[in-house]
Amino acid sequence: MNKLKIWLNGMKILRSFYAILLVILGGYLADNLDVSIILKTFAIFCAWEYTAILNNIYDIKIDKLSKKENPLLCKLVSRETYLEIGIAFGIASIVFSYQFFPFSTLLILSSLMLGTIYSVPPLRLRRYPFPSCFIGAGTIISLILGMVPLELTTSRIITLLIIFLVVSIGTSIKDLESYEADKRLGINTIFTIWNKEKGKKIASLLLFSSFLIPLVIFPNYIIIFISIGIVSTILFYKREDIKIIIVLVMILFLLCASSLKASHF
Repeated sequence: MNKLKIWLNGMKILRSFYAILLVILGGYLADNLDVSIILKTFAIFCAWEYTAILNNIYDIKIDKLSKKENPLLCKLVSRETYLEIGIAFGIASIVFSYQFFPFSTLLILSSLMLGTIYSVPPLRLRRYPFPSCFIGAGTIISLILGMVPLELTTSRIITLLIIFLVVSIGTSIKDLESYEADKRLGINTIFTIWNKEKGKKIASLLLFSSFLIPLVIFPNYIIIFISIGIVSTILFYKREDIKIIIVLVMILFLLCASSLKASHF
């Protein structure tokens, strides 16, 4: 059972579920909830698992210092085999994405490329400040994948840009989990550039501001966004609880998707 738990932790299931939810929401918004959505969810799941495995392989020093349960670190699999599994996920994501729309394959290839340059040397952009922009880009890719085939109207482009900003800014809090390891290994994050306490204050401010940006297109939800923003900020600053915040954000995505659908997005 412990081995299964380690594997599931390594797969980052909650984040993969987040990506799948975004694909389904994209399909819902564009009235594309047909058989293709099943293959799209398989494609995005495999693409995110490819990224998760690369991250586990090349973040092994960080995970060791952070005492994270990494399948490679726990010697459940060899590095070579683990890399082969990751590549297999990457290939599977391409195969699933190509079944209906070639543009879907382009989106998946973009996702795989981002996952690669994020974790793999010599680029390894994970070393630099605001790697959360990669999560923002992954979010947009997942949404658009669900919407394919689609027409990119001005309102859709503005909405997608706002979502990118919100996710990129809000998810900067995730780097707190590996603060000590990042500091020792020279990884630049909000928390290592400044000290941990000052970093938490800055990240908390960014997190709260990320709940205000969507009010540009959802002004009627001001009380909901501010309330959840306050709760999320307190959960992060006082309890450093990130998983509950992810769940709250997913709920907001559902609410916003319902509103956009009603407005003929």
